[in-house]
Amino acid sequence: QKRTPGTVQQHYSPEPDGDGSSYAAASVSGTAAIWLARRGAEIGELYKDNTWMVTEAFRSLLKTTAQGRPSDAPDETDTGILDAKALVEADLPDPATLKFEDRESRDMWG
Repeated sequence: QKRTPGTVQQHYSPEPDGDGSSYAAASVSGTAAIWLARRGAEIGELYKDNTWMVTEAFRSLLKTTAQGRPSDAPDETDTGILDAKALVEADLPDPATLKFEDRESRDMWG
């Protein structure tokens, strides 16, 4: 069965509680690589040596450029569907709007 991109796809697994994060990780990291490859000089000039700003800028763009959640999405779905083209082409966030957040893997994974 063919599905329209951005729609919820049934997932077939012996583990019925999958959340899609493994699939999303590849899509988001690939988009980050394209973003850095195409916008690297501009990113470097704007954020200088503040690598945390690059991380927070990308995180901000992920949220602001995401397409809305489809109506058939499970309640656990986060902010929306990655729109790689919109993210790569979006204006970079102003450094003054970015906030440093100390994130440790133990905080994310409990």
